[in-house]
Amino acid sequence: MEYCELLDKADECEDPYMHMVYASTWAVSVYFTYQRTWKPFNPILGETYEMVNHQGITFLAEQ
Repeated sequence: MEYCELLDKADECEDPYMHMVYASTWAVSVYFTYQRTWKPFNPILGETYEMVNHQGITFLAEQ
């Protein structure tokens, strides 16, 4: 999940309304990419793809 920090903030909230705001925002965040119907990455056979985002999440793929 790209926006997992929203769930972390929701967990830390004392106010139940703000908890609902963060959790709801996370739930609808997947609709941000609903128009993207193509694959974001199409590797060449034998190519390795490595990604590390700003939160330290690592992804490694090889075809």
